[in-house]
Amino acid sequence: MKPLERLKTEVPGLSPNGKYVIVGIDPGIVNTGIVVYHIYPHVRLISVAHTAIVGYDVQDIMAFLRQHSLNGPLSWTYLFVEAYRPRSHFDTDARMGAAVNEIKKMGPDVYALDNTGVKNVVSRALLELLNSWNFSTKSNHQDVRSAARIAILGMLKNETLNRLLAQVVFSKINGDSEWVVN
Repeated sequence: MKPLERLKTEVPGLSPNGKYVIVGIDPGIVNTGIVVYHIYPHVRLISVAHTAIVGYDVQDIMAFLRQHSLNGPLSWTYLFVEAYRPRSHFDTDARMGAAVNEIKKMGPDVYALDNTGVKNVVSRALLELLNSWNFSTKSNHQDVRSAARIAILGMLKNETLNRLLAQVVFSKINGDSEWVVN
């Protein structure tokens, strides 16, 4: 896994208007959850897009991401995918491992993150604050919520994105309407 580097002033995938696109993916045999956060720091706006696709077909994932891309096809600042740890050594393990590996090949700045303890770090309160607790898209095992958790975990591990999230949280906790999340 590549180390999470600090964002620089000129980040691949960062548009001239300063928009960040952060993607979270929770691959699954039945459903794959996908969440895309469009973050506009200059206007204090976070827009959240989400879906659940049947299975884990990379072409279906790419089709959704193209709809929510930054500067053309398959463009993002960071894409975080939930890593898969083999458990049973059956066919499911091989298929899930292959799915994660295919997603990691989708482009630059794709990181597989272990989700051990993620519910302790990315709490319900934080998910609710970022409009990422209840989704209109239903999935087999809350895959969309898990995709949101993995995206937020990735943001928390990145110094610049962590600071940005802290600004959003402080704004929301203090009751001001400085940041809008929709």
